[in-house]
This record gives sequence, structure tokens and C-alpha cells, in this order.
Amino acid sequence: MDKEMLIHSTNSLNARLKEIMPGTRQKLFNLADAWDLQDPMDEVDMTVRRYEKELSMHMQHRTKRLIGEIEDALMRIKRGSFGICEECGRDIEVERLKVQPMVTLCIGCKKELEAMRRRKVA
Repeated sequence: MDKEMLIHSTNSLNARLKEIMPGTRQKLFNLADAWDLQDPMDEVDMTVRRYEKELSMHMQHRTKRLIGEIEDALMRIKRGSFGICEECGRDIEVERLKVQPMVTLCIGCKKELEAMRRRKVA
């Protein structure tokens, strides 16, 4: 992996973190406050609020997972293992890393993993 690609990936990952981090905490606090302040008036209101809370929790989980993936990618850059497939040890395609710098598998291993998952489901 050349130095220019590492710099590009580091900048891209840090930019994604900056996009996610500031608003995430405040949005979650605002939603929690909204649930605490509202008195459900009937069963429909309670169902809607429960759905909104579950959706918010799902979004929070996805956001935490994304932050973890970004931080892991930044750590791989520091350790010198960024861009190396965790399954086969070969280089991950540069174009793949440009689009999704958090990936840990080359396209071949990713396709194989997806095929195994489909066989398990079927």
C-alpha cells in the first residue's frame, strides 16, 4: 500500500468520524428526553412510541458499529495491516478501499463468505 493511499484513507475515515460523532450523541439524548416527557394517551400512541424507540435503538446500534469499524480501520493503518485481507492475507483491491476503507476482506473472500451464508440459509 503506497503512502498516498494511506493518507487518503486516513483522511476519509477521519472525515466520516467527524460527520457521525457530533450530532449522534445530541440526537440520542433528544430522543430519550422526548420519550420521558410524553404521556401516552392510548394504545396507538404507546405502539408508535415503542416503534420509534426501537428504531432509534437500531440506528444507535448501527452508528456504534460504524464508528467501531472506522476506528478499527484507523488502527490497521497505524499497525501497517491496512489493506490486507484478514482471511487470505492478500492485498485488498485499491478501488474497493477507496469506496469503503473499512473493509477487511478482499472481493474474493467476501464473495466466498456470502456464498457460504446463502448455503446456510437455504
